[in-house]
Amino acid sequence: MLIDPDAGAEIVAPLFMTQFFARFASDQAPVYIPSAPFFVAGVLGLLAILVFQRVTRHRRVDRLTLLSLQRSGKSGFKHAISSYHLAALRMRV
Repeated sequence: MLIDPDAGAEIVAPLFMTQFFARFASDQAPVYIPSAPFFVAGVLGLLAILVFQRVTRHRRVDRLTLLSLQRSGKSGFKHAISSYHLAALRMRV
């Protein structure tokens, strides 16, 4: 079992991308595109962004709600709001 998910990507990605490069940069390639691994990496990056947006969409909270919770001093406030959100709110206000 891998401890860090990035470790799996660091092991699999070079193997996958070198084979992908060899397939599209050879003389027998159906289409000669030596930069194909970069296109694949870009598509995978866009997919990762879409997944990230989909997963974090439900975590967005109204700014006024955050400020009212902060000012009320509720005990669960620190658990509900990360320091990142607080910093973002302070910059906007």
